[in-house]
Amino acid sequence: MQPITKNGEALEPLPFDVEKMKEILNDPEIKEVRVFKPRRGMTLEIRGVIYKIVSVSKNGSLHLERAN
Repeated sequence: MQPITKNGEALEPLPFDVEKMKEILNDPEIKEVRVFKPRRGMTLEIRGVIYKIVSVSKNGSLHLERAN
C-alpha cells in the first residue's frame, strides 16, 4: 500500500496491514491509500524517485532498480 497526501505526494510504500491502513487513513494529511499487489515490471515512486520492480521474492520483498 502507498499513502498519497492531499498535495499529491506519494509516500514510501508499506507492506499491507489493515490496522496500519486504518491508522494512515485517519491522518488528516492523507488523501488516499493505494493498495496493489507488486508485480515484476511495475514502477513505484519512492521519495520522488521512480523505481522499476525487477523481481518479487516469495516472502514479498521487492528487488528494485532505478528507472530512467
